[in-house]
Amino acid sequence: MKNDAEENAERAARLAAVLNLAVDGIITIAERGNIETFNRAAEGIFGYAAEEVVGKRINMLMPEPYRSNHDRYMQRYHDTGERRIIGIGREVGGRRKDGSTFPMDLAVSQVELPGRRLYTGIVRDLTRQRRVETLAEVGRIASGLAHEIGTPMNIILGYAERLRQKSSEPKITAGLEVIIAQVERVSRLMDALLSYARRPALERRPMAFEPVARSVFAILGDRLRESAIRARLVVHPTAPLIEADKDRIEQVVLNLVVNAIDAMPSGGELVVSAEGLESPLRLRITISDTGVGIPVGQLAAIFEPFVTTKPTGKGTGLGLAVVGSIVREHGGTVQVESEVGLGTTFRIELPAQEPGVV
Repeated sequence: MKNDAEENAERAARLAAVLNLAVDGIITIAERGNIETFNRAAEGIFGYAAEEVVGKRINMLMPEPYRSNHDRYMQRYHDTGERRIIGIGREVGGRRKDGSTFPMDLAVSQVELPGRRLYTGIVRDLTRQRRVETLAEVGRIASGLAHEIGTPMNIILGYAERLRQKSSEPKITAGLEVIIAQVERVSRLMDALLSYARRPALERRPMAFEPVARSVFAILGDRLRESAIRARLVVHPTAPLIEADKDRIEQVVLNLVVNAIDAMPSGGELVVSAEGLESPLRLRITISDTGVGIPVGQLAAIFEPFVTTKPTGKGTGLGLAVVGSIVREHGGTVQVESEVGLGTTFRIELPAQEPGVV
């Protein structure tokens, strides 16, 4: 028979296993605010390993002003029983190990144990939810702006082009060309914004990658030749099929190849390849160039909307955001490696079909 200590250890191990399988972050906190347990989901949310936080104050996971005021809130609750969040739950801010803050839903419950009081906090990261809500709002705003801005922009463009054709004064012609270029840029930005915010539902079908890549090479063939870029497509014979929206995957490859062309104004080499990976089965798509590269400080936010590595006026900052969004919609991942002066490589991994699955 097991003694009490062994049974307690076994119960604790079972409880830890259950907590570590939870999707939400679960943190237990002692009466005075010290962290006692920190499950794996909480590690993923906050960026700390459990051993880095256990025994320390819970306010290390809070941004200011909550960080400084937490002890006072706890003391007031102990003295008065006035609840601000315990047993209620609400949206608050969290602070990750790297110092960044994020919105989270926090529900705190109180447990009375013999001789002491324990609190359990359940945390859900709301970052992705807020991003989806923001995109929905962007879509609504973009639709209205496209209508309100489109008509006057077309009028301005029409008048500017006619005046340019009639003008014989170099300074006036140059000024009109600036106006035309900026109006066209606004039009491109509105088109890109609408494309990003209002994509229809996915239409998934089994598909091979090679025809999609060849289609992109055909579309951009003239640009590749004009830019003196040597382009190669390398598809491994055993590259598996993926269940995907063909048009969306083509858009991903098209955006990345266009970026590669823009990064090699003096020519270079572009390689698009695909191969199968196992455990789990997936397709890896790699797109590499020998272009100008991306500064390391810009890599972390490269897939965020309105972040661009192109010169001012040359990009909308939505192309890579579209790439990241489409890849995530397909259950995949995308990573980038780059070195200034040597080039950039994007690696996309998408879930693939097992052989014989239709």
